[in-house]
Amino acid sequence: MSNTKVQVKYGSNAKMANGSVGFGAHNVTTTVTTPLPDLQGQKLKLKVVATDATVTKGGLKGLTATVDVSGKGSITYNAESKLFKGEVTTKTSVKDKDLSLKLAHDMKGPSTSLDSTYSLSKDTKLNAKYCFNNNGVALKATHTLNSDWTVEPTFDVSSKAWSVTGSTKVQKKALKLKFDSANKATVEYNITPAKLTLTAPVKDIKATSLGWTYETTLQ
Repeated sequence: MSNTKVQVKYGSNAKMANGSVGFGAHNVTTTVTTPLPDLQGQKLKLKVVATDATVTKGGLKGLTATVDVSGKGSITYNAESKLFKGEVTTKTSVKDKDLSLKLAHDMKGPSTSLDSTYSLSKDTKLNAKYCFNNNGVALKATHTLNSDWTVEPTFDVSSKAWSVTGSTKVQKKALKLKFDSANKATVEYNITPAKLTLTAPVKDIKATSLGWTYETTLQ
């Protein structure tokens, strides 16, 4: 079918411990995305995701299928658990500022959440996510500085966990720096089609880990 895309992502990691380096298990994820016939003027898209575990472990492990309705929501079926996850999205405005809302329900758990994003200005967005199951609230702000750096602080009201992320581009390559309340620093550098992620506990540099992924798209 025309406009069908096949995306293959390979990932692995290495960890330092006691002066030696150990390599972790690899993983392969294949995503096939294809348009479906329009339904009452709505554009539909089918996305099927399979992992290497789908083949090696059987039992449909890691296999999901999602039907996406552009700008309206989506429904995902997990073949292993035989459970559905649904999302409904809508957009409105408050005081001439854009407000996006997303209501999600996952039969696994089950869990239900409401995610809202408010565009305070062209450079600043505020996000709040409420989980109905445990009354959990997560807050996030996104602010662009001088069109170069984007700063994103987050805070989980229930766990008191927080993080601060800064992202920019170096020679047109995406660079992301992150520090969180667990005293863990992360550097992520995207050299398309590869992405490198270096994570290190500030108090234990010897426990540094390096992850990498390689991604390619066929069309």
